[in-house]
Amino acid sequence: GKYSSSGSSACEDCAVGFYAPTSSSSSCTACSAGNYSASTGSLHCASCPVGTYQGSTGQSKCINCEAGKYTDSTESSSCVRCDNEYDSHEGSSTCELASMGYYIVD
Repeated sequence: GKYSSSGSSACEDCAVGFYAPTSSSSSCTACSAGNYSASTGSLHCASCPVGTYQGSTGQSKCINCEAGKYTDSTESSSCVRCDNEYDSHEGSSTCELASMGYYIVD
């Protein structure tokens, strides 16, 4: 998780949202969408867990899917809207049939 600029003898930590896989790196690489790095000096990025996403590069955290949306895979860059008559809570990895007497408003 460290890099050294050309001509410099000192190594520096990569910022949050970035990583350097080797000690001989000349720069840090932004974590791709669907991934994040929460601390400085990272050697790699972590995948967003199910129920979360990250749509941008170089980020320090993942975002919970909003209510009514879900993602059932890791490394998601977006969430999917539940089908009609189904619903989900914030941060869900599945949708469930909406309770009787309730309906989904688009």
